[in-house]
Formats: sequence, C-alpha cells, structure tokens
Amino acid sequence: MDTIEDILEDCNEVFRYDETRPQDRAHAYLKEHRVCRGYDDTAMERAAQDMIERAYTVGRMESSKAVARETARIIAEGNSEGAGD
Repeated sequence: MDTIEDILEDCNEVFRYDETRPQDRAHAYLKEHRVCRGYDDTAMERAAQDMIERAYTVGRMESSKAVARETARIIAEGNSEGAGD
C-alpha cells in the first residue's frame, strides 16, 4: 500500500529540475509502476494523473481507518458504560 510520502517521493523524482529530460523520468515512472497511456496522453500527463489517483486512494484509506477507529472507540465506551450497570 502506498503512503503519501511514497507519492511525494515519486512526484519529486519525476518533476524535479535537473539535466535529465522530465519526459524520460516520466517514461521511467510509467514503466516502474506499470501504468498504461492512452493514445494521445503524454508521459508527463499520465504520470501526474497516476500520482493523483494514488493519492486519492491513500486519502480514502486513511479516512476509512479514522472512521473505523472512531466507531470502535464509541462502541468500546458504550460497552464500558453498560458494564457498570
């Protein structure tokens, strides 16, 4: 499972400024992450879109975990209050 830190690292790797062409880094990213492009997508566009999709998935997972933790806390508090009766 990805973390936000993983995605930020990939973003820095692809979009940083150095002597390597960004398109070449984007192509390497697509190959490494096994991402397919559409017939009119550029490697840069597709790499950015993939990182956005990965970040969205991470955000949803973190949100659902937070909801599950809060639900468990509420249930546990309810059970401990009922045990004292």
